[in-house]
Amino acid sequence: LYAGYMAASKSLPDAHYEKAMLAMSEKFQWKLGPRLAHADDQAIGQTYLELYATHHDPRMIAPLQNQFDHLMKTRDDPAKPVWWWCDALFMAPPAWARLSKATGEKSYLNYMDHEWWITSNLLYDPQEHLYTRDASLLDKHEANGKKIFWSRGNGWVMAGLARVLEAMPEDYPSRQKYLEQFRQ
Repeated sequence: LYAGYMAASKSLPDAHYEKAMLAMSEKFQWKLGPRLAHADDQAIGQTYLELYATHHDPRMIAPLQNQFDHLMKTRDDPAKPVWWWCDALFMAPPAWARLSKATGEKSYLNYMDHEWWITSNLLYDPQEHLYTRDASLLDKHEANGKKIFWSRGNGWVMAGLARVLEAMPEDYPSRQKYLEQFRQ
């Protein structure tokens, strides 16, 4: 919803949408949701970063940056990826990529890149060019024997890829992998 409001504020253009997002951000004190590593709670960071890109007020991204700094110090759990469901690739990675762009800190982009490919390697089917919603569905099949894919989740992944690529430098080492997956 918030990504849509930000897009509307630019494409219409109508200041009403950006003002609504500024009010929402102030209401939440520029904080992410309560779950430290959950992509659902990181998605709002994309809006904060878009507003920051216009207003350049450091308080708009300070809580986000503090939380992400803390997360980067947390070890990966091989049994459970940080982004364990495919639509999480829309929610969190664009915030990480945009924070890297806003701060010039490559570490945010490197973290995002590392976690993206953990999720992609688990859920992406290179023959079908589709993502399974989450690992619980990897071994399940339709009545006709075909693998189960979630169209809405794949739409979220496509949007996540587009948003990550918007923020990713042209010379980032694994950018071509993202472009290839987007084309597939």
